Amino acid sequence: IRNECSRLFLMPVKKKDYPDYFEIVKQPMDLGSMKNKTKRSEYKTSQDLLNDFDLMIKASELYNGDLHEVTQQARRIKEIAIGQIEENKERIKELENKMIEEMNEKGNNIIIK
Repeated sequence: IRNECSRLFLMPVKKKDYPDYFEIVKQPMDLGSMKNKTKRSEYKTSQDLLNDFDLMIKASELYNGDLHEVTQQARRIKEIAIGQIEENKERIKELENKMIEEMNEKGNNIIIK
């Protein structure tokens, strides 16, 4: 979120700014929504988070085009996230395992390979 290339992705697209956006993009995603999902513990694995980065990229590809600078920025943001995940993979794995244990204790049997 603090990276300069993330500026355009901090908040959801506003219909008043881009009236046709939601006709083209059926699954919008932005960093603000991802931050809120993180606060609500909606991501169970780092792959869940990366899937939302893919949604953000796909939305930009659909609306702006594959080669557009905005789409390139979306890809750079995902690359930064992958780097952060890789740097912290041991801690992330511990947290994912702890979350899985807690969910299994509650009867939400989850198996992640």
